[in-house]
Amino acid sequence: MLFDLKPKERKRDLFGREQELQSFLDAIQKQVSLILLLGVRRIGKTSLLKVGLEECNAPHIYFDLRILEAEGVSKPSLYRLFSSSFNVFLSRRAKISDLLKKVKGVSFAGHGIEFDWSREGLKLTELFQTVDQWAGKEESRVIMAFDEAQILRLYKGGGKSDFRSLFAYCYDNLHSITIVLTGSEVGLLFEFLGLDESKSPLYGRYAETITLKPFDNQTSRKFLIEGFKEYGVKPPEEFVDKAVEKLDGIVGWLTYLGNKSIKEGFSSATIDAVMEEASRIVETEIRKLEVLSKYYLLTLRAIANGSASWTEIKRTVEAWAGIPLTNAQITRTLEKLIEMGFIEKKENLYAIIDPLVKFTVKRRRYRRGFPEKWVQ
Repeated sequence: MLFDLKPKERKRDLFGREQELQSFLDAIQKQVSLILLLGVRRIGKTSLLKVGLEECNAPHIYFDLRILEAEGVSKPSLYRLFSSSFNVFLSRRAKISDLLKKVKGVSFAGHGIEFDWSREGLKLTELFQTVDQWAGKEESRVIMAFDEAQILRLYKGGGKSDFRSLFAYCYDNLHSITIVLTGSEVGLLFEFLGLDESKSPLYGRYAETITLKPFDNQTSRKFLIEGFKEYGVKPPEEFVDKAVEKLDGIVGWLTYLGNKSIKEGFSSATIDAVMEEASRIVETEIRKLEVLSKYYLLTLRAIANGSASWTEIKRTVEAWAGIPLTNAQITRTLEKLIEMGFIEKKENLYAIIDPLVKFTVKRRRYRRGFPEKWVQ
C-alpha cells in the first residue's frame, strides 16, 4: 500500500522511482563494488534500498545504522547490530554457518549468532572475508547495505578510519561483495568517505551514485490520487492541490498525509494537523543543531523568511544575534547546513529543501542572545 508508513519492500508499492530502481539493479548486475544511494530525509531511500535488495535476487545483509543513534555509536552497540543483521541473513542462508563458526570472535547460541566485540574478539575484515569466500563458492554476490552510513563517522571503536579502511579493503581485495551506502546528510557522508581526499583509504575508488529528488507537482498529485484509489476513494481536487502546495514532493510527508486522511477525511484541517504533527518531529531533529552551533537555527530561520543570498543571510543573522559575525562564520554555517541536507544552493541563492523544516523554523522566533529554548 502506498500509504503504509513503514518503508516499502515490494516493487508494486514503490511509486515514482522506476528510473532510480533500475539504476540500482543495473549497478548490482554490473557488479559495482561501491554504490551510494543519496537524498534528503524522508525522500524514500530506505524504501528504494529494500525494494532493490529484494528485486536483485542476491543474498544481502541490511544494517540499519539509525539504531546506533538511539543506543549510542559504540563498539558494543555496533556489534549487537551486526549480530542481529547477520541473524536475519543466516535465516535465509544457513550454509554459511559452518564457515562462520571458524571465525574468531563468532559464537552460536540457541538464539542465533553473537559477535565478540572485545579487543581480542571479532575482526570485521575476517568476517567480510568469510562472507566473500562463501559467496565465491556459491557463485553469487552478497550485497552489504548500510542505511544512513554517515553515522559511521561517529564510530570510535578503533580509530576514525575504521570503516573507510574496511570498505577500501573490500573494494580492493574481495570480489563477491558489493557495499551499498545510503545517506541523507550527503556532505557529511562524502566528507567521511573521502573519495576525493588523497589521505583517505577510499581515495580514487569509483562509486556508482544514485540520487533521489523530491517529486515534482504532477508526480505528487498522482501519488496521492493512486494511494487513495487503493482504498476506493477519490479526494477532492482542492484537497490534493493544497497538499501538494504544502508538502512539496517529499514522499514521506505525502504518505503521512494520505494515511491520516484515510482515517480522518479530506479537509484543510487534516492537512493542518499533519503540518503540526510533522513539525513536532522536525523540531526534535533540528534542535540537535543547537549542540553543534548557535548559528544554525538563526540561519535556517533567515532563509525561511526570505533571505536567499549570502549577503541577506549574514545581515539578518547578525541582526537577530545582536553581534557582528565574520564572513567565515556565515560561510561555514551555510556549508555545514548543505552537508547535513537541510539547505541547497542554486545560482548563489540558498533554499530549505524540506517544506516542513521551513514551516517549523518560520513559525518560531528566537530570542536575542541565544537562549536554551525557542518561544512562540
